[in-house]
Order: sequence, then C-alpha cells, then structure tokens
Amino acid sequence: RFDFLTVRGCVPRQYIDGSVAPSTTPIASTGVDLYAFESLEILKGPVSSLYGNAPPGGIYNQTSRQPEDQLDGELRVRVGTDDFAEIAGTLTGAVLEGVNGRITALYRDRGAERDFVDAERFLIAPVVDIELGIDTTVRLNGYYQYDEIRGDTNGFLPAAGTIDPNPNGELPRSANLGDPDNLYERDQYAIGARLTHEFQPGLLVDINVRYNDYNEDTPQSVTPTAGSFTNTTDASDPSFFNTITRSNFTFFEECEAFTADGRLDAEFATGRLEHKLLAGVDFRTVSNDASFGFFFDPPTIDIFNPVFEPVPQPADPAPFGFNDQRLQQTGLYVQNQIGLDNLYLTLGLRYDIVDIRDRAAGTDSDENELSWRTGLTYESDIGLAPYISYSRSFEPVLGNDAITGEAFNASQGDQYEIGIKYDGRTLPGGVDVFATASVFHI
Repeated sequence: RFDFLTVRGCVPRQYIDGSVAPSTTPIASTGVDLYAFESLEILKGPVSSLYGNAPPGGIYNQTSRQPEDQLDGELRVRVGTDDFAEIAGTLTGAVLEGVNGRITALYRDRGAERDFVDAERFLIAPVVDIELGIDTTVRLNGYYQYDEIRGDTNGFLPAAGTIDPNPNGELPRSANLGDPDNLYERDQYAIGARLTHEFQPGLLVDINVRYNDYNEDTPQSVTPTAGSFTNTTDASDPSFFNTITRSNFTFFEECEAFTADGRLDAEFATGRLEHKLLAGVDFRTVSNDASFGFFFDPPTIDIFNPVFEPVPQPADPAPFGFNDQRLQQTGLYVQNQIGLDNLYLTLGLRYDIVDIRDRAAGTDSDENELSWRTGLTYESDIGLAPYISYSRSFEPVLGNDAITGEAFNASQGDQYEIGIKYDGRTLPGGVDVFATASVFHI
C-alpha cells in the first residue's frame, strides 16, 4: 500500500515532480505506483532552507515519465504466483507541432500468501509538454490511482503455531484469521502545471503548481487480538491454543493539498566570482480529516478450522476523531552558490510563516521559522571533492497535547557534516564510478 523509506534515521518528506505530496496523518507516503516514475532523487539531511517544513533526515522526489518528441513506448504483461496478473504500458511522441505527450497506465490484480485476499490497482498518468515559444514551455501532468484490497489482515497471526510451538499443530502461512469481507479502498489524483521561461541565457523563471486529493477508507479490518486465546484457565489443555478473539479496526481519511512555487534562477559573474543564484516564494495549504474506530465484537474463531460468521456492523464506523486540521505555509527563500576557481561556497536562507488550524478544537497556532545552511566544497582536478556543511530544519507537528489541549511545537533539527565525493565518470575504458563518504551529526 505504501513505500516505506528512511533517510538518515528519519522518514523523509515525499515530493512528486518537485511539489510536496500530501502528507497524510498515519503515513508519509501516498503509495503511487512506481511504474509512473522514471527516476527518484534523495536529498540527505536538513533541507528547510530551500523546501520549508521537512524532517531532519531529508526529502525525496519522484519524477514522472517525461514526454519525448519521437514515438516510443512499451507494453508489459506479467503473471506470477498468488494469482498475480498485471498489464502496464507507456506511450510517448509528438501530438502536434510543439506539443509532446505521454500516457502511462497500469492494471494489476493479485492475491497474497494468505487465503481470501484479492487486490486490484488501476493507474493512469498523462503528461503533455507545450512549447509556447522558443524560450517558454508549459508542462501539464497528473495521475489517478485507485486501490481496492479485500480480505487482507496483513499477515497477523498468533505466536503459538507460527514462531512458537502449538500442541495442536502448526499454522500454514496461508492462514487468514481475519474476514473475507475486510476492505481497504483508496483513490487519489493530482493535477499540475509547470511554466518555464528563459529571459536570456543564465536567467530563468520557473513556476510550479499542483493540486492533490487523497481519500482512504477502511470500513472493516478484522484481525486477531494480541494475546487473544479464549481459554486462559488451563494452559495444559490443548484447547487453550485453539480459539482466539478478534478485533475490528476502522479508519477513514481525506486529504486535500495545493502547492505553488515560483523561483528565479540566475547565473552571473562579479569579477572572478561565479554566482548561481536561486530566489523564490512558495505557498502550500493542506486540509486533513481523519477518524477511526476500534471494536472488540467480531466472533471468535478456531485457528485450525476457521468459520467466518457475520461481523457486527457498528452504527458509527469511526466514532473517534484522529485529526481535523488545516495547515498553511508561505515561504521566502534565497540561495547563492559562489565559485572561485575550484572552490565553492553555498549560502541559503529561508523564512516560513506557518498557520495550523485545528478545526475540531477551534484553535490556531502559528510557527514562524528562519532556516539556513552553508557549505564549502573544493573540486580537485582528479575528481575528488572534499566538503563541509551545516544546515537546519523544522517540521510542524500536527495534533494537540492531550492534557493541555495546546498545539504541539514544531520539531527542529540541525546537522553538521564533513565528507568527500569522488566523480570518476570520465575515467577511460568505459568505467563509471561515483562515490561519497561522510560523517554527520543530526
């Protein structure tokens, strides 16, 4: 369902095509199928001086498959174990003079190691490049993905009969002690546009906007309850390890996000100093509403002879509010990379204004933060580049203190790093080598 990553010990913030993805309440990944993308880039360490609120470990960006002016594409069909079947394809080429397009699509139907599981996924991702002039390009892109998973418990089983002995035997890996009517549904889409215009060589403006909508429903998720054998009076009786209780966890979430980022790239010289200047402003707003339920009334089940009786349906499937907040952020940033021969000094500064509205509690909290970073790199003629850097990060924390009701403060981080890079991609004999080594403290 999701892509779980850690970067330098932290869960990184996800970006898609240069725009931050909607961070949902329980998870930091939208789970868009990797077939939609052609590359993934990771920035390690605090990057708030450019990207605003972000964890101290870093961020990652997934780049969609790009349009080309020549006709090209592929069609892929795969089958496998556990009733796995998939068809996927991508097609690109010139649509009109000055207009290139690409369409990527995927359909997958699979089972699992567990019985009674059926999962379907549908993805479609179009991209169009439009040349408005010799120096101006507009890119329109987006995706839609639908996931439906029935019968899954994600493999929850009791210890007795799996990793521990059970006098009644061993449970097979295919055992499903949840319910065939378990259901997880997710649909999400994004629509984006990016405008680039080159005023002159070395002077470029780049504007990127995107709207995301993410919805996730779990109306039923019956799983075994931990320590759930019903006969708790006589562990010497084999029936002690037969029948277990189960619970039903429900969850519903809606997340909407809009981001806009406009920046100016400039390259110029002042005497012997070469400058790469980046300056811009970005805005993002995220609305997140999530609720859940936890019920202990599903019928018990014999783990060696499971019979699935009807599960009681609650009148309110999600009576507990998990999150109901809106976040708005506006950031101003500037960065200058100054080069003197083989020596490069990078200076970055950003100021963010963050407002978090807790709609359930009727409270507002503001976070104004100044983030900065600096780094020094020397690029030798043999491809070795030692460097040293310092950077800071901040990340608003959604939610309120359960005792005081006050909003949480933002988490803050800083990093000291020293390292060396080696670029050997120009070595003779067709040898490509790129390597880094670093020591850092977060």
